[in-house]
Amino acid sequence: MAAYSAALISFITVDELKIPFQDFKELLRNGRYRMSIQAGTGQISYFEKSSNPMMRNVYHKLIHPHRKKFPRDIYEGLKALCSDSGLAFFAPELNVELYRPLLPCKIIRIPGTAIPAYLSMAITKGNPYKNILNYYTRLLVSNGVTERLYQLGFTERPKEETEYEELDLLAVMPLLSVLWAGILGSLLVFVVEMLVSRRRGATRNRRKYTRNAT
Repeated sequence: MAAYSAALISFITVDELKIPFQDFKELLRNGRYRMSIQAGTGQISYFEKSSNPMMRNVYHKLIHPHRKKFPRDIYEGLKALCSDSGLAFFAPELNVELYRPLLPCKIIRIPGTAIPAYLSMAITKGNPYKNILNYYTRLLVSNGVTERLYQLGFTERPKEETEYEELDLLAVMPLLSVLWAGILGSLLVFVVEMLVSRRRGATRNRRKYTRNAT
């Protein structure tokens, strides 16, 4: 079955660049955050049915007690991060990047909480195009086309508008001083070179006149 990889990642908001936790183990130890997931999705099974005891511990302590408050969609869950400093939201990275420019706050990705996932394209049993789809899907992945499409479509950030401030004469005075000092310095060097050049020319003429007179 044709498929391509994605990633499910936790996102939180922070006031500083210091990340409060790096992975699920530190999240459990931190004790200040609870985790939210979009309601009605299979992402909960990554924790509830995991073979890793730590992941199941995350489910029982941080997810299950709050399951009735899960958001109906990803945007609602991401927006809740802006008003709740004790919340971490678990969602596919591709979807998060679509909604990130619309959020009223900045969110960060927790790198150590990524879980590989696979999205498949369903086809009928015995479909004659199965091998063709598999071949070209693998070809796109091996040639880096899917990665390039991801970079173009989901990692581009909205450009921040540059704000320009008005400057008065006093603000640009140091720059003007440097400019005028450079101009005066250039003129001074030019005058010195002219004087030296004339003096050398006069010395040559005097020596020539002396030789002729001799």
